[in-house]
Amino acid sequence: MTEPASAAAQHIIVLQGKIGARDGADVWGGHSVTKESPFRETFVLTHNDRQWKKTFKVCAGNEARAVLYVRAYLRDDEQVYVRPNVWLYEGHDCDSSDLDANVWPASQVMPGGRGSRSWQIWLPSEEENLGVRDAAYADVTFTHALFP
Repeated sequence: MTEPASAAAQHIIVLQGKIGARDGADVWGGHSVTKESPFRETFVLTHNDRQWKKTFKVCAGNEARAVLYVRAYLRDDEQVYVRPNVWLYEGHDCDSSDLDANVWPASQVMPGGRGSRSWQIWLPSEEENLGVRDAAYADVTFTHALFP
């Protein structure tokens, strides 16, 4: 028995963008420090391998760490569910587990075939240091192509 044509399809997804962190000015009057890291990943989803996850991290000023977690999932109807999540950690070093803020933007569904979805996420800290907040941010674009 052969599988349905839709089940044989490969969904090629290109994820690209950047993640950044900003360490705001400290109480001693130091300058704000920003660090960015671009990324580009290509992956394939099929009905035998439906899910893909990836984490990207960047640290600024050895204190503010931005973490971007992205997930893509192929549904039975040939649509791809995508969702980025961003966390901001702030502490005494880049390994701090002190979660300062997080955001889970609304998920999107990319239709079967072709299409893209983009997010621009700005996540400021809940605390302000001398008028400048620590921050995490990400620009994320998923582009979807279907190849039978």
